[in-house]
Amino acid sequence: SKGSAQPTTATALTSLAISPSSIDLNAPYSLGASGSQVTSSNPGSTPVAGFPTTGQFTVSGTGATVSASEVIWTSSAPDLVTVDGNGVVQSVNSGTSGTVTITATLQSNPQISATASVNLVNDGNASLVLQ
Repeated sequence: SKGSAQPTTATALTSLAISPSSIDLNAPYSLGASGSQVTSSNPGSTPVAGFPTTGQFTVSGTGATVSASEVIWTSSAPDLVTVDGNGVVQSVNSGTSGTVTITATLQSNPQISATASVNLVNDGNASLVLQ
């Protein structure tokens, strides 16, 4: 036979990709005034219409498939946006706008990673009224 026998393990994972590349999340205000009643001009919706407070990223591999258990998810600002082991992101800080980077890193090879962003939308248009 020609050449040496190679192990029949899965093809080496060469890169990761996160989908979607960015998610827009609402950064809800936390109104802590005791005894105050908060009303919204848009009851029953998130404070900024169309912007949820949670989202979902998925990861895929090039060269091999990758399972959720093989990936470590991290947030560049966990005080603003958290991410769990399944790529679910949630805005946790109140009234903050900006961009947070979410990274998926391959556990078995930390050199292989991918990033995506969460854009925090400040709910300046929420029409919240303290009464």
